[in-house]
Amino acid sequence: MIAKSILEKQLKEAEMRGWLAHFQEAAGQTGLPAALLMGIGSRETNLNPKYLTVAGDNGNGYGLMQVDKRSEPQWVAAGLWKDARSCILKGAQMLAAKRDSIIRQAGQSVTLRDSKGNRVSFIMPKFEEPTLTQVFVAAYNCGLWSCYHASKGRDVDFGTTGKDYSKDVLCRASIFEALLAAR
Repeated sequence: MIAKSILEKQLKEAEMRGWLAHFQEAAGQTGLPAALLMGIGSRETNLNPKYLTVAGDNGNGYGLMQVDKRSEPQWVAAGLWKDARSCILKGAQMLAAKRDSIIRQAGQSVTLRDSKGNRVSFIMPKFEEPTLTQVFVAAYNCGLWSCYHASKGRDVDFGTTGKDYSKDVLCRASIFEALLAAR
């Protein structure tokens, strides 16, 4: 669990740089809480501005929200990852798209390919809150594998980095929510 003091510093930095307004704009566009979007950015980069100049994730993640170049090659190639507002909006749009896709595909057969090219099929569960949020947050990190693992009775974070992605993001989001409410 991350210390509240670290997130207080990240919030102050985001506010000082004008990023808080971008998180609020992204929240308005997607219906996702600004605190949750900040939780994603915090987990991905600790909201460190250096990620507006260098790639992360072994050269695959770009910007504050670590948008993967394999998922968004044109966005990355256009250099939009160097702009904080663009990063935050893109990350929020991607998270909302994960949410919407998971909801839309409930009850349908879904096929995924693993890293070796093997196909795995499953029926997409109909997730209710709070599990739905956990699943789409985990999907930001590992794609629909979070749904696959949940459909097999595993933790939604089974395939995420550190096997704790959604738990960590939601913890950070909860702290950011309290910090924002206290302002």
